[in-house]
Amino acid sequence: MKRLLFVVTLITLLTLPRVVSAQPTAPRYELTACPMPVPTGVVVECGYYEVPENRTRPDSRLIRLPFAILKSQSASPLPDPVVFPSSGGPGGSSLDSLAAYTGSLYLRERDFIFVEQRGNKYAQPALDCLDVQMAMFANFTTNDAREIEIEREVAAAEVCRDQLVAQGIDLTTYNTVESAADLEALRQLLGYEQWNLVGTSYAARLVLATMRLYPDGIRSVVLDSVDNPAVNMYEQNVPTLAQALNTLFANCAADAECGAAYPKLEVHFQTVIDRANAEPLAIRVTHPVTEEPVMLNLMGDDLIIGIFNALYQRNTIRFLPFIIEELYAGNASVIEPVAQVGFSNIFSRAQGMHYSAECHEEIPFNDFEQQRALASQYPKLANFLPSISVPAICAIWGAGTADAVETEAVTSDIPALVLAGEYDPITSPTFTQAAANQLSSSYFYLLPYFGHGIQDQSSCANQLAAAFISDPSRAPALDCLQNLSPLNFVTTGADILPTPLIYRLNREISASRNIAPIAAAALAVIVLIVQLGAFAVRLATRRLARWLIAPWLLATGIAVLNLLSLVWLYFIVADTDVTLLGFGLPSSASLWLLLWRVNLALTLIAVLILVWLWLKRSTMVVMTLASALSGLALLLIWSLYHGSLPLI
Repeated sequence: MKRLLFVVTLITLLTLPRVVSAQPTAPRYELTACPMPVPTGVVVECGYYEVPENRTRPDSRLIRLPFAILKSQSASPLPDPVVFPSSGGPGGSSLDSLAAYTGSLYLRERDFIFVEQRGNKYAQPALDCLDVQMAMFANFTTNDAREIEIEREVAAAEVCRDQLVAQGIDLTTYNTVESAADLEALRQLLGYEQWNLVGTSYAARLVLATMRLYPDGIRSVVLDSVDNPAVNMYEQNVPTLAQALNTLFANCAADAECGAAYPKLEVHFQTVIDRANAEPLAIRVTHPVTEEPVMLNLMGDDLIIGIFNALYQRNTIRFLPFIIEELYAGNASVIEPVAQVGFSNIFSRAQGMHYSAECHEEIPFNDFEQQRALASQYPKLANFLPSISVPAICAIWGAGTADAVETEAVTSDIPALVLAGEYDPITSPTFTQAAANQLSSSYFYLLPYFGHGIQDQSSCANQLAAAFISDPSRAPALDCLQNLSPLNFVTTGADILPTPLIYRLNREISASRNIAPIAAAALAVIVLIVQLGAFAVRLATRRLARWLIAPWLLATGIAVLNLLSLVWLYFIVADTDVTLLGFGLPSSASLWLLLWRVNLALTLIAVLILVWLWLKRSTMVVMTLASALSGLALLLIWSLYHGSLPLI
């Protein structure tokens, strides 16, 4: 009996899930298939490494963190690779960023390693909270009071927290200090004596923490748009956004074309916010998860979030005066592309990881009475927070509180290149420079015309970074910095003809939701072919009465104009900046618009001639009807997606 009991006990022990190791755990790694899509034409080597979830517990379970090595273009790469430890957030996936760096200048001399931070998308476990993100998105579809919106997100966060804890996840360990230890473990596992770290936004904070804790393994760093640990970020959210907006207003006023086109930009911005708070704007977008059409109800405070997001990128900053003035003029459709992209970003990170880090090391050190006091100095922005519910969620999340040292400025003599953008709405250039001032071997550069995350936008920033990594002992050459292209603000008439036509057509066709645009184009081509063929036959056989020549020419002319307008539109679209197409057509398309107006006039004439031919019982009525229908189909597409007929 005892022997049987021993056997049963042994079998039970052997079949238990191996969630927690009974022995002290040591990091290890293995090469595996890449968990993310890999671009063609590059060599990528992927793997996982295992580290303790909680390093203070000898019996801690192991978690699996993926990494990807983008191989150098050099046959003999240097032994100190460049490392991308996080794509920011916190909660953004590093591995999903790899595809954007296949042409990086770093690859000329070194491998480029992308490390998935613990808790993120491809890590095991990943701290996903989709229901929280769905609640966040849902809040933009209602006009509920702010308190109700916060309650909705907190309720979803409580459910997610309970699910993560039920899986045995220790939420107190998903933070910057543990992630820095993970990086150091990987460096040792892969056998690098030193490597170079690059980080933007929150990732710069992670790099700074690694510099403080594990300096010996770091040869140099590139810090971009720094999330400075010594700054109480939430207290500074509104002043930082106000600084970026003031920069926008001042630079537009100083620009001859923008200043002349929009002389009251700041006043009109304030009016737009007040109007939308009184009467929210109904904006149709595609839900990022369900892919179903959904109507947003955007108040003025919501528009501020959209403008805040647009200030990140140079290519959208130059459209902001135009967007504000179009909203002031009553053209709400202009915000559709910004809303689609901006609110889709809600789903771009591991939300649970975001809360675990923010609630551990940022929220506990922010004074929200001070936050409200600072915000009150900017009445139109007073309600702004990138995420309104984070303080309340942190109160229930259970992430623990970081040591106070994690909120202190990092001092170091490790060579550092530090970059800031003039329009940065979240990590103020002032605070980025303050971080650089604590690094004795640093070079700081403020890049005009850019917002947040400059290396993702500027070839010059990449040249500076690559030159610095190549030789961190001296400042990089500044030739490209001295020759940056100015930010050319887009203005109505001179640069753009406002219309949502192309954006909406692309949205419908891409989603395979509506075949009407393709059907109308196909009808125009078929009618033209038939018209030309029939006209040629009639002329060749001299079977065309003189009184029918004019109707034939009209029908054929409409068909030709239909096809010409489609071909012309194709070349306009192919030759135009895709961002501009989101808001309208280039001003050079004014002749194309004239063609549409001519086509409308001819189509209306054709309808009148149809009546006359019908009374004459002429067979010509069929051909004229076909041309009129094809013209009307294209005009209907215009009116549906532009919002009015081309004469308006």
